[in-house]
Amino acid sequence: MKVTDNDMPEELLAKYLTGKNTPNEKLQAEEWINASDANRQYYEQLKTTNNLNDNDAEAWIRLQNLISKNHGGHINKPEYKFKARWIQLIVTIMLIGLISYFIRTKLYRNVTLNLSSGADVVHDDLPDGTLFTLNSNSQLSYPARFTGNKRSVNLSGEAYFDIKADKSRLFIINIKTVVISATSALVNVKGNDKQTEITVINGKAKISSNGKELLVDPGEKIISNTNNSTLFKEVNIVKKPPVWAITH
Repeated sequence: MKVTDNDMPEELLAKYLTGKNTPNEKLQAEEWINASDANRQYYEQLKTTNNLNDNDAEAWIRLQNLISKNHGGHINKPEYKFKARWIQLIVTIMLIGLISYFIRTKLYRNVTLNLSSGADVVHDDLPDGTLFTLNSNSQLSYPARFTGNKRSVNLSGEAYFDIKADKSRLFIINIKTVVISATSALVNVKGNDKQTEITVINGKAKISSNGKELLVDPGEKIISNTNNSTLFKEVNIVKKPPVWAITH
């Protein structure tokens, strides 16, 4: 803002703003301020800068004096403090985000979740996006976050899995002495005291038990006998999920 008619020395305004003026200087300053709207607006803008501490205010007024005398004009209040506050805020938010990420990563790495269906059928998903349906009276244990090169869960009872495709990490289902592994498949797994049945509806899976392995294609079922550790394959199985696993 340009200092208009009835210019007055900036030094006198500086004294008035900081309260270091004489009674006569105070009167002169107030008369000048009330002489016009332009003078009052100029005073109000200078007054805003006086919200800084005394040293900053005096330094800023001296700068105003120098610029006004050399260029006959007025510059806006420095914005460096305003920008600094925004930078501090952004840095703080980033640090909070990073700290939260590392805390979640370390805490979740060793947390195991246990889901029991009881008398109900439970539909849910795993941390990798794999969908599953847990039949009644069954239990599924899995980590809150999959780490490393595998996605491993433990099953007791019966569950139907729609395994999320991930060629870099095998999805592994552990049930009794049987291990089912696949990168992407629709699989139904059922176990009891006598045997474990694994039916592959889509995709492919590898079944391992007591050192024996079988590759299973869609429409095939593997039966593992708990007592003698045999793996028996049945073919031409209907390629659809069990009725209880179908969501509506």
